[in-house]
Amino acid sequence: MRTATAVTGRLGRRATLGRAARAGLVACALALSACSSSDGSSGFGQAGRDAPGSSATGEGAIGATVAVDIAARMRAEGDLPGAISFYRRALALEPDRLKTLDALGDTLLQAGAPNEAAEAYDRALKVSPGDPNALSGMGMALVALDQPARARALLQKANSVHPEAKTYDAIGVADDLAGDYQGAAEAYRQGLILAPRDLNLRNNMGLSQALSGDTEGAIQTLRRVADDPKATAQHRLNLALVLGLAGRLQDAARVARIDLDERSVRSNLVYYMTLRAMSPAERAQAIFRTGARAPQLTSAPCQGPACAPAAAKLAKAAPSADSPMPAVPVAPVTIAPVKIPPATISPAK
Repeated sequence: MRTATAVTGRLGRRATLGRAARAGLVACALALSACSSSDGSSGFGQAGRDAPGSSATGEGAIGATVAVDIAARMRAEGDLPGAISFYRRALALEPDRLKTLDALGDTLLQAGAPNEAAEAYDRALKVSPGDPNALSGMGMALVALDQPARARALLQKANSVHPEAKTYDAIGVADDLAGDYQGAAEAYRQGLILAPRDLNLRNNMGLSQALSGDTEGAIQTLRRVADDPKATAQHRLNLALVLGLAGRLQDAARVARIDLDERSVRSNLVYYMTLRAMSPAERAQAIFRTGARAPQLTSAPCQGPACAPAAAKLAKAAPSADSPMPAVPVAPVTIAPVKIPPATISPAK
């Protein structure tokens, strides 16, 4: 579920994107992919392409520099589709402009289109093979495409040229996906040396601790994140997630109620039990992989004597026939560097 954190479209999200970006990332989670397709493409990326028959060089065409300036402003305002369109117009005039290729890749990655982002970074690397931003961006795109080994090699190469906290964060996510929790812990530690106040990076470290089995350490880390004045709903829901993984359902529900209505809270409790029943590898995929969605649930999947107490608690709070449980609960996701589209969070009652 690392603040996913969002940036993505987790990464993609904003057709109504301008508003969503300004509102901040909220979890779906860990969620999340209304904009990304199963192959990693995005409606935002395609929407940013010029329509057939149009020409960036026709009458009234603007210059590449002006197009880039407009794109940068639109991206800052959260209008990712508009920004993508203007970056493409600029590249139609200057196809090998490295900074524009990097900016297009970054925006596509933010919009939840890792395949298209990878194409932009590939073009950038052909222009400048050692460009650290393109190397880092390509690595993040590969993380989102569930290729952690390839991603790690590129991310390490980027850090050898220009170390950045976001790149260490991406390495940590890649290591978590590969099951190398010790490597992930070191990557997050290095990233926090560079950016000690980065809540998203610390959030991802906490999720990694939970995956490695250090539940108490994870709770301490995520509580520190959730208590920060700048913490978002996704940060708090990730704390609830880890409390649920620890079997502390009442505590998880108490935290979740800060941002969710009662129906969503009950749904999330069932999702936490689903995660508890998964293998470590499956759990990592559910929490960190871009585009991962919470499974459709009809009942608590946990089975056996160890699950009986929690199942009994959930049964008492189960939704009635008049108020069915949502098919896909709000689920937490990685916040950074791989973000997934936010789910709508019902206001707490």
